[in-house]
Amino acid sequence: MGAHFHCGEVLSRRRRIQRVVETGHIQAFHLIHPYWPEHTRVIPRQHTASLLVLIPDNNSLVLEGLSVTRMVVGKAAANNGECHVLTNLGHHQDSRHLHRLVSSD
Repeated sequence: MGAHFHCGEVLSRRRRIQRVVETGHIQAFHLIHPYWPEHTRVIPRQHTASLLVLIPDNNSLVLEGLSVTRMVVGKAAANNGECHVLTNLGHHQDSRHLHRLVSSD
């Protein structure tokens, strides 16, 4: 996945995706090629490379992101009885845009 997939394709609306939750600063959407039956990505609308670069000025973004993640988790758990929340960093981060994955088998 390219470094700017989220900004260039998803947030610009060039790529057609199924949006799950949208707020002023956060967007959650179903993955185009999901690995799990329920596979949602939660991202900030503003390009943020990773959790490692967040500064205290970004606290409201972090809280809004967690709030949206909680909404997505609630839906996934209600549908499947369980779910996983994952954030990768460094070389494990397939996209250089901060994101959380919510999935369930």
